[in-house]
Amino acid sequence: MVAISDHEFAIFGGQGECGKASYFKGKEENNETLRIRALAHRRLLKDMWVFNVRENAWREVDELPTWPSPRRGHSMVYSQLSHQLVLFGGTKIDPMWDLELAISEIWTFDLHNWEWTQISFSGSGPSPRFEHSATVTESGCEMVVLGGLTNSSMTYKGIGGCESEYRWSVPQEGCFSFHIPSSTWTCIDVRSLGDSAGHLLAYHGHTAQVSPISSLFPNIKPFYT
Repeated sequence: MVAISDHEFAIFGGQGECGKASYFKGKEENNETLRIRALAHRRLLKDMWVFNVRENAWREVDELPTWPSPRRGHSMVYSQLSHQLVLFGGTKIDPMWDLELAISEIWTFDLHNWEWTQISFSGSGPSPRFEHSATVTESGCEMVVLGGLTNSSMTYKGIGGCESEYRWSVPQEGCFSFHIPSSTWTCIDVRSLGDSAGHLLAYHGHTAQVSPISSLFPNIKPFYT
């Protein structure tokens, strides 16, 4: 959710209700497996809505042929300089495994003509991630991204000997700046900024992750970051 004027804010995508737990074929008797199956069927959304505070009313933005895929865990900021929304990252469904996959896509939404455009970028950018923090600088020309999660995975033999993939989330380090006019990423070394730089405030979040796969495969050591 992001403010686009003094009386309107916009939302895009997100996670809907979970679908049925039917990822693996055959009868299931393991509660842990059932839990994984349910998580594999989150319904991701790609609708876009604008709320007008003065009118206390929602309106849906009509989908066009060029449009971001369903996703959740992404960020979206508003650049007053270009009157654009900038959408970064999130997760979308991997069609091979029907599981969520972290992405590093960037899309802009032009609030003049109400159109989405996928951006080709350059520079030293962040890894694919979701549930990160993002903000725009006072000038409106840069988006700053901090932290987030990405996927780690392993393939194993599942029910009936069929090959399956299990994924879990791993926290990500680094602070990155995206220059909106030039579509260029830069990795920020916050230790070298000095006292003259502006300030960003980061609060709460993940600092380490123990892989839940250790509860299913006791011979595998917990994964830390």
